[in-house]
Amino acid sequence: MTKILKKYGTWAFFAYLAACFYALLWVRTEHNVPFVLAFKYLTIPWLAICYCAAFRWLPEWRAKWKASAVALIGPGLIALLLTLFSAGIVIYANMIIPPQEMIRVEGSVVEKYTAGSRYPARILKLDIGGQKRLNLEVSSTLWHAIRVGDQYVEEMRRGGLGFLYHTRW
Repeated sequence: MTKILKKYGTWAFFAYLAACFYALLWVRTEHNVPFVLAFKYLTIPWLAICYCAAFRWLPEWRAKWKASAVALIGPGLIALLLTLFSAGIVIYANMIIPPQEMIRVEGSVVEKYTAGSRYPARILKLDIGGQKRLNLEVSSTLWHAIRVGDQYVEEMRRGGLGFLYHTRW
């Protein structure tokens, strides 16, 4: 296992990040749902993998950093990064796992806001009937064109994990 990690670990890590980043950029979802699911279900597995890799499969790393804070904190920070990017894997899983059904999302725009400062996500809060509210990430053009009180209609898919998505391609 040590030889495999040394030979392919870096490439596998960057390929994983690239695949996740691609999904995060090109698939519109309900706001923050993939991140919530990733942190809820993938944090413990990533922590276990990172700590096992650091202390069991890489003995020279363990010897080098023995009894230091880096040895304890480093794998946890890597696991946090992997969990954060796992939202992309959650999106892929939602797109692949059946059943996939087309949903017509329609409702009144109750609020529109941005989340984030450097690269803000533009969010529309929709009232889709009764007590149900839905936060959708939308394009900058649509966000600027629509006003509070307008009706919003879009065809989206509900994936196997239960949240809505729409591919940008």
